[in-house]
Amino acid sequence: MTPTHHHPETLADFLAKIRKWYEEDHHSFATLFRAMIAHAVPLPDDTPEEVRYDWRGKTIDQLCDFFSEWYEAGWTTKPNDGLNYIEKFSWLTYENDYGMVFVTCGPGLEMTADFTHLQGMQMDDEGQQGQELIEIWKDELGARMDDFKKGPWKTFNEFFVRELLDASKRPIDAQDDNSVVVAPTDCVINMIVDDLAEETPIPVKSVTMNVKQLLADSEYYKKFVPEKNSHGEIIQPGGTAVSCILMPDTYHWYHAPVAGEVVEAHDDIGGVYYGMRDFPQLLNKGNVGYGFDYEMFDNFRRGYLIFRTVFTDPHGAEHETYVAMVTVGMNSIASVRYESPFRNPQQPVPVSKGDRIGNFQYGGSLNILLFQYGRFPALQLHMGQRIGTLEQQDRTEKLFTHHRHHGPRHHHLTFWPRRRTENRHVTSSSRRVDPRERRRHPADRPVQGRPLRNRLVQHTLDLGGTFDVYDIRRWDDLSPGALGSYLGTDAVKDALHVPRHVPWEFHDNTGPVAQHLAVDNMQDCSDKYRAIMDRYPVLLCTGNFDTACGYRSTEEILDDIMDKRGLRAEWREAPRLIWTQAQGNPKGFVRSHGQLTQVSVPDSGHEVPAYQPEICREMLYNWLFDRPFHGYDPLKAGKPDS
Repeated sequence: MTPTHHHPETLADFLAKIRKWYEEDHHSFATLFRAMIAHAVPLPDDTPEEVRYDWRGKTIDQLCDFFSEWYEAGWTTKPNDGLNYIEKFSWLTYENDYGMVFVTCGPGLEMTADFTHLQGMQMDDEGQQGQELIEIWKDELGARMDDFKKGPWKTFNEFFVRELLDASKRPIDAQDDNSVVVAPTDCVINMIVDDLAEETPIPVKSVTMNVKQLLADSEYYKKFVPEKNSHGEIIQPGGTAVSCILMPDTYHWYHAPVAGEVVEAHDDIGGVYYGMRDFPQLLNKGNVGYGFDYEMFDNFRRGYLIFRTVFTDPHGAEHETYVAMVTVGMNSIASVRYESPFRNPQQPVPVSKGDRIGNFQYGGSLNILLFQYGRFPALQLHMGQRIGTLEQQDRTEKLFTHHRHHGPRHHHLTFWPRRRTENRHVTSSSRRVDPRERRRHPADRPVQGRPLRNRLVQHTLDLGGTFDVYDIRRWDDLSPGALGSYLGTDAVKDALHVPRHVPWEFHDNTGPVAQHLAVDNMQDCSDKYRAIMDRYPVLLCTGNFDTACGYRSTEEILDDIMDKRGLRAEWREAPRLIWTQAQGNPKGFVRSHGQLTQVSVPDSGHEVPAYQPEICREMLYNWLFDRPFHGYDPLKAGKPDS
């Protein structure tokens, strides 16, 4: 979306807009929609009827009908039904990379923003329908309403963020003890990460989290990630993270979890509204949020606050530490609203434990708390403190368990190596693993390989002292330098239709682009290379100090391709020439057979033209104009050719 984007003000206008987009294939809206539908997967067999919606084969007319039904259902939805249409819509993105792309970028993202805006207007309606909806919820909540003020409320959103009757309804524990952290809101809590990473999302207990992106590149992200010395060696691990997921029928204000001061806060980080690859997994058989992939929340609409606090340990020593609270608004209204002192403050704001920070209006929402290393190792309770409530079955089934299908057809890429072994965290029983859970759908294997690849690469880097993967001789990456300056010019941004105020960001293996390309990057494309080599000349060059796309891996790929073309022996026997400069020094190592030419360039990292521009220019000249690479075969007797 652009800053000048205007939302339709009526459902009819919204439906007319997306129909027109489809007819005109506006910014590939129809193309992306058809691709999403073509790759929709079957629903799990045990999906309850109230959340079933099979998107396979659906048309633009049926999409419009679905939005109409969803909007009308908003006037009569009950607390326990609030997730039904969200889950129905989320089957579009369920293990569907094309669906993820559709709803998280371009016109699909704008479509979800428009509908979310309409839902916000609906919940702000001051008419009779809004009052009737409030009465439906009051009746359903019953005695739970005793904790809150009695109204009246002009709109349903006012009711949804209703205030507590008084402070006694949510007393703050250990108000004078800064070492005690309190829940920021009514929520389901899980420890989700116990060693936060920096930029590259790495699996930890089936969970990934990109702290830098989650905190919108705030410098404070460094407080929560591993600390390194000048050689790139980790001298202190990353911190911990806790998820606090709000249920639709609970208190929706969030408060300060610690005392001290808010040193930085932003409540206006834009992002996507929908886009969960496995929404049912969020509920996870009642253990809400456990084992879920929190990496995706890096890109949802959110805000964050950084708290600085000082606590006293049992021996009387004082310690300073930082705590981050990330407030994520998603689905439906997707609101993140802070009280005025915390809206992008320019100076630190004093805060007491339990002070009100802000609220979420109707829709999905959660808080993520981040702690520095060694400060919050586990959830710890005193005897007699609340750990939960006994529930009526209907609320449990609708909000917590729903269907939690066994043996899913697909797994999210960050769920490797998830098995039922997670049960060891909660029980000592020995449950046999269903063989179905060991299998992987063939199309899922490349995706499953990505976290393994990331872990192998990270392990190799750690063993080598965290060298630069693109140049093994370096400890830091090359600066984007001139490229960043060039991309940042107004002329380039205008040509690419990028608003001039939007800064360029450089990411490697992280962020929304990497997310959407995850499947493509891990696919076996050897068949495409073979098809290209059958028709066109191909040149592959590698810097000899590059470990990201190194010479050895290139050798393995080419051997495999030539083997599948029936040319492995010929390729292996092709002479490997030392391509020389006039004075005899090597420019590179060249091997050719048929239309394939492979060149290894010495003294070069990943971006070969940046390291050896003159050699690269000559290499391209020779290849394009079919000129020889002058050199010699060291396995044969004789002098170099001339």
